Amino acid sequence: MARKTKPAGAAIYYHPDGFDTSRPQLMGRHVAGESFLAGMARHATTGPLVAFAKGSQFFDDFQARVTKADPARETRLISFAEPKRLAEIGCLFTPQPPEGRIAWARRRIDQRAFSLCGVCHTTASNAIMQSFADLLGEAGQARVRDLYDWSVIIPQYEALWGELAARRAKDKESAPLKAGRPAVPSAPDPFTLFAHYPTHALTAKTRVVLALTGEPERIKTLVGFKMNTLAGDLMPPMETSQAMLSRLAETQAASAADLLDLVPAEQQHAAERAIVWLAKLGIVRLESSET
Repeated sequence: MARKTKPAGAAIYYHPDGFDTSRPQLMGRHVAGESFLAGMARHATTGPLVAFAKGSQFFDDFQARVTKADPARETRLISFAEPKRLAEIGCLFTPQPPEGRIAWARRRIDQRAFSLCGVCHTTASNAIMQSFADLLGEAGQARVRDLYDWSVIIPQYEALWGELAARRAKDKESAPLKAGRPAVPSAPDPFTLFAHYPTHALTAKTRVVLALTGEPERIKTLVGFKMNTLAGDLMPPMETSQAMLSRLAETQAASAADLLDLVPAEQQHAAERAIVWLAKLGIVRLESSET
């Protein structure tokens, strides 16, 4: 008899478009997505529901939908800027077969960090699905509920995610990384490729000086220009940058380490990018600790 694996959870790749049935041009995937999320909220057994999403706006939508299904269910966010944190969950669930770009992104981190699991939902219309129900009769509908109700399906998902975790831990990698070779051959890591370009590197001791003074709204307007937000999903929430700027408004200067202490641990890598981004915009100036 095969040994059962421990049920496990999965972070849900979340974009409101895939879970909204109030939209025009409603399709089966929207109904399936909304129903799946409600089923997870009501029947998941592995703890808080985790959204892997672009930022707080999408997460707010995720929270609202989960709370509507089960007000007691806790939620968490893993931002697109912090994919390494998916290892905390062990699996990323996508509402479609996982795209190659997600697998390549995982390869940059650690191929054993988390599993990928996707499903192709029905695209049948509501009318067609109702026709099936009408044809089944009472006994048939009871049989369908016994097999396909979310209270039955969600534990099966959790068992699958647990099996993926067990396989990920012990199975041999089909395409192991090679020493000295980029994880993604067509897109080498830019920090490695251009390591000799910068004159200075940001360190914990780098002195960050407020260079652009004025009303907070002026700075907010500058950082809000579309040309300055193209990589927004790789940055921490705007509130994080504002917290660092508020500290600089009080002290005029601080070490990078002092500013990062203001940020939750899971956002610190993205906050480092934000410091360099603020320097690029001329809002702060970076100085060597020996200056």
